[in-house]
Amino acid sequence: MRAVSGVAAKGRNGAALAVLASAILSAPPAWAEESEEQVFAEADAIVVNGARPVKDGAMKVGAAKVDAPLRDIPQSIQVVSGEFIRDLVALRVEDVVQQVSGVARGNTSLNGDSFIFRGFSTSDFLRNGYPDRRASLRDLAAIERIEVIKGPASALYGRSEPGGTLNYVTKEPLAAPFREVSLLVDSFGYVNPAVDLSTMTADGKLGARVVGAFQDGGNFRDHSFAKRNFGSAAISWRPGENTRILFNFEALDDNRSWDRGLPSTAAGPAPVSITTLVSEPTDFRKVREQLVSYTLDHAFSPTWRVRQAVLFSRSDSNNVRTRFVNTTLDLATGLIDRDRLGPRTGFDEQVSAQLELAGEFTGPAGVRHKVLIGGDLDRYKSGDHTFQGNTLVASNRINIYAPVYGNFVARGFRESSNTVSTINADGVYIQDLIELSPKVKAMASLRYDRSESISDNLMRNTTSKATTDGYSPRVGLVWQPNDKVSLYGSFSQSFVPVVGQDFAGELFKPTIGKQYEVGVKTELFDNRLFLTMAAFQIRKRNMSVPDLDHEGFNIQTGEVTSEGVEVDARVRPAPGFDITGSLSLMDVRITRDTRAGAVGRRPANVPNTSAGLWASYALQNERLAGWSVAMGGAYVGRREVNDLGGAFTLAPYVRVDASLRYEAETWRVAVKVNNLFDKRHFVNGSDGRIDGVYPGAPRNVALTTSIQF
Repeated sequence: MRAVSGVAAKGRNGAALAVLASAILSAPPAWAEESEEQVFAEADAIVVNGARPVKDGAMKVGAAKVDAPLRDIPQSIQVVSGEFIRDLVALRVEDVVQQVSGVARGNTSLNGDSFIFRGFSTSDFLRNGYPDRRASLRDLAAIERIEVIKGPASALYGRSEPGGTLNYVTKEPLAAPFREVSLLVDSFGYVNPAVDLSTMTADGKLGARVVGAFQDGGNFRDHSFAKRNFGSAAISWRPGENTRILFNFEALDDNRSWDRGLPSTAAGPAPVSITTLVSEPTDFRKVREQLVSYTLDHAFSPTWRVRQAVLFSRSDSNNVRTRFVNTTLDLATGLIDRDRLGPRTGFDEQVSAQLELAGEFTGPAGVRHKVLIGGDLDRYKSGDHTFQGNTLVASNRINIYAPVYGNFVARGFRESSNTVSTINADGVYIQDLIELSPKVKAMASLRYDRSESISDNLMRNTTSKATTDGYSPRVGLVWQPNDKVSLYGSFSQSFVPVVGQDFAGELFKPTIGKQYEVGVKTELFDNRLFLTMAAFQIRKRNMSVPDLDHEGFNIQTGEVTSEGVEVDARVRPAPGFDITGSLSLMDVRITRDTRAGAVGRRPANVPNTSAGLWASYALQNERLAGWSVAMGGAYVGRREVNDLGGAFTLAPYVRVDASLRYEAETWRVAVKVNNLFDKRHFVNGSDGRIDGVYPGAPRNVALTTSIQF
């Protein structure tokens, strides 16, 4: 197996030394024979099940947007390979990112990807370097690898949260014919067949890759359901030796139950089975999406090239959910009040375009420069139209100990919101990676954004507009005393125009985040140990949180500070034996707020400590060739819930998984036991009085098999 991992480790003061020994037994995704820097810099040579993508020297579209090894970049970037995703027998992206330091699950439901990076939540990601703000679950079937960008990415990508983001790199046509069918099933009745087909003309000028996936079945929760159809196509065309055009298409139809977990009390989750459904079996969320994009890459010379790209996406959603009101729960009788939100319809529509020029030159005194100059525009529009019945009546109560469904009738039913929000953003940016000497590299990036925010309240027949602009700088320095060690330090800033308005109709101000980071990246013991460490501090102003006095509205509260250390390592102690994992220690606090009791509190769902571990061993006995065993899992520390509405903490937990795999030349089969010791645990919770905490899955078994033909 050849897997890819670009690891960026983190350490902080004396704490870094204390966790060093543990770090050697932990790290984030995937082993590679080469260094992760070499693999990332030569991304076109990544092996995918024995077939290689077209090696055409195209401009890198990865997180750093520069053709340079990761050890030269003064920023924490981790790369999760597709092979490692397969080895984990992952169902969703959240199953993958738990192995990445400093990343936690961000929302309560299972209806959309949302993650917390270094203490800050986001559901805005990147897809092949484009902003991707679709609020659905990403499908792993079409993903080649996932790049985890730590800290502000605004210097290159514009508006983004200061904690970090994900860049999903999708599959492209391969140079050699490739055909694979696969099937994943689990003990809850989940079924996920998929097909992956790639072809290329003999002259290499025209290629296509088609991926299709179907999902059906629920999870461990009572009455859960999910049905999903996904398809993607990538078509590459080379009209000339130095020109390549890539077209991408995606379509998704997803319908699944809406479930917010268990009710909570001041002491913690309600004392009922983790399978108990307290809403209604008919609650649902439907999403339909379409995406079209194209990328033109042209080389003017061996050192200069231009890239132009355009993307359009549209997402439509519809949901109905029955909500429980935690403050009314009576543990003696088991009765809890409920209301209903929905039908709720919404849409997200996005048009993005980029134009970039990249090249290399040698300046005065022989100083080498790798320069990127670019500009982009982003046109984003979203709508929300909601009805709700929020009158609490005894007939709509449910008994959490013995729930009876089908009797709910919405009371006080009314239209509660009807808004359309628009952001028209334009940006220009420049980046220079400067080789001051063979041992010293400097990076400087600067971006200017101008954004117009428009909020239309169709219920009140009012429109609010605001125009904001700002600069997003990034500077960093790398010192490499030898070819095995890189020491770096950097400063970066984020800028995010905020869509919407508060209850009083005032448009939100943009948020500003500033990060300082120092770290070290090393390759030791003849490339058998990769160890990275870094320390960071982030301050973000003008954060938005739920307005507890006005349901459905947010308010901006001031400032949150995040400080932490993240340590990552990968070690191969013996032939066939690979250990990867992650460890992060964070202190995230509200440091400025107008509400009583807020200052000093932790934001909801941010663990103080988290770690991931995955150890695999390929049996070395000749008669057992092809067999591998693996074990690992995750540790998640204490998290606060209901952060300003009567908080309690979720207990820390350790979840252990184990797998057995057999690989032949053209087929493979793997069985994985998740939550091996059947540990009862809760992964996160809501930050308001409505909805609750979501339990983790009990012990279950997943089986996956694939064949190439």
